[in-house]
Amino acid sequence: MKRCFRCGKTKALSEFYKHKRMGDGHLGKCKDCTKADQHAYYRSRIQEYKEYNRARAMLPHRVEARKQYLRTDAGRAAYAKAHAASSAKYPERTKAKQMLANAVRDRRVIPLPCFVCGAKAQAHHPSYSQPLDVVWLCTTHHREVHKMPLTA
Repeated sequence: MKRCFRCGKTKALSEFYKHKRMGDGHLGKCKDCTKADQHAYYRSRIQEYKEYNRARAMLPHRVEARKQYLRTDAGRAAYAKAHAASSAKYPERTKAKQMLANAVRDRRVIPLPCFVCGAKAQAHHPSYSQPLDVVWLCTTHHREVHKMPLTA
């Protein structure tokens, strides 16, 4: 048995993480308190963690590993599952994309070059309630638009 210095409760040693530098070989605060402290620390620095993970995900070896994974059966299945989940979560987005694709196919809407730079473009929906009212943007400018904060 050991007393947690954080919550003051006396608990079994199995409720404390092992720590070889402590006298009894276990950390001074219980697992519950340690987890709570870690969650609070993570939440206080969430932006740093997001930036770090974003940069880490774009390392060349990780990008290549994702490409290789998508070529496997498991990768294709995971992609299909994620796509289906996204379609179910955002049905208005899916419907707008499909309506626009059909309009382009039927030549009711003609794809234009990027509104900003004139490069080959993709459609951006300012509002999914108007599926054929789109702004044509290249990949770079489309990403920039999505990074902009929403205004009220």
